[in-house]
Amino acid sequence: MAAVRRYGSAVLLLLVGGAVLRISLFSELYLRYVQPALRPYLVVSGALLMLLGVVAAVRGRGRGSTRRSTRSRTTVTGMRTAARASPGC
Repeated sequence: MAAVRRYGSAVLLLLVGGAVLRISLFSELYLRYVQPALRPYLVVSGALLMLLGVVAAVRGRGRGSTRRSTRSRTTVTGMRTAARASPGC
């Protein structure tokens, strides 16, 4: 489940960037939303979003298990698992 959270923002950036590039480069659909003179800005922003998605995926992949071990886990109720006492004590 941690891998899904780690790559969620990267996938979202890639999908949005790809959609912006597809709309602005391969169709005239962007004309419904912006003026024709703004097409270069759409292309640049779509490319930047995809670049940020790739960077986020690479950085998230490199962190691996060291990040997970230093972070304390929080339960649904908001209590930290390290602070919870065992029932036998």
